[in-house]
Amino acid sequence: QNASKFKLEPFDEIFIRSSSNYQIQQFVTIKGEIKFPGVYGMETKNERISNIVERAGNLTFTANLDGASLLRKRKKSDLDNLIRQDQIKELRNNYNGIEVTDNENNSGYEKIGIDLKKIFLNPLSNDDLIVEDGDIIDIPILKQTVKVSGEVIHPTTVTYSDGLNLKDYINRSGGYTQKSARKKGYVIYANGSINRTRNFLFFKNYPKISPGSEIVIPSFNKNTQPMSSVIGMYTGTITSLISVYLLLKATLN
Repeated sequence: QNASKFKLEPFDEIFIRSSSNYQIQQFVTIKGEIKFPGVYGMETKNERISNIVERAGNLTFTANLDGASLLRKRKKSDLDNLIRQDQIKELRNNYNGIEVTDNENNSGYEKIGIDLKKIFLNPLSNDDLIVEDGDIIDIPILKQTVKVSGEVIHPTTVTYSDGLNLKDYINRSGGYTQKSARKKGYVIYANGSINRTRNFLFFKNYPKISPGSEIVIPSFNKNTQPMSSVIGMYTGTITSLISVYLLLKATLN
């Protein structure tokens, strides 16, 4: 009160400092299979995905929990962009016949796969990420299909069936072509994450297939010959040499 009655004089300077507790309002968007999609203001600094989902009325019965993703703004350094371009170039060189696009750089967002099942089972865990200003939580509709593309006889979309593995879906698309790089097959899940076939000794570990997945079978690199072709080439050469040897032996006798 005394300060309000203080008499100012010419050339006095008044400083009004900001409150240490003040923070500009931050917002998170949630869209897709949620009861009340829209933009929500963050109530605390450590608000998590589960909090936003609950405030938005929770999921609809058609929500795909495995396909949920978090889009987050990311400012990338020049080094990050160079590494990204090298990765895209390597994919294009090694996976012939498969279109590789760099949507991440164009959108300005980084797509983060999240696991809503784990989040709901264990809120406030490491899976339940703290949201940031500008985040977009995207919950797609549950698709009951699996797409098969690349080097298969009939690239198509087939109905998802629980219990079928990668080879079953390949067979439903007519099987592999002669150009297919079987060991390099991979699966793109609905939330954007990728898993590939792994080999251990004489065993193959195929990635699990879930609704909305895409199975991609790339073709061999132009400079890479399938092992069957190499074996066939050497077998033919050996057979020819044996035939020549027998012919010469018969002639000499």
